[in-house]
Amino acid sequence: MPSPPLLVELAKLFYVSTDYLLGLEPHQTVNVSGLDEKDVALIAQLADRLRER
Repeated sequence: MPSPPLLVELAKLFYVSTDYLLGLEPHQTVNVSGLDEKDVALIAQLADRLRER
């Protein structure tokens, strides 16, 4: 069982939340690091449109 500080470091390493690592968050994430705000907004808009299907 990892310590809380190690859990935080693992979450940073894998670009996920600590809840995800603990199995509490079933949602998938998308790594948008390195993208500007406009690109992130476009990705969010696309995700919303796909959910509407």
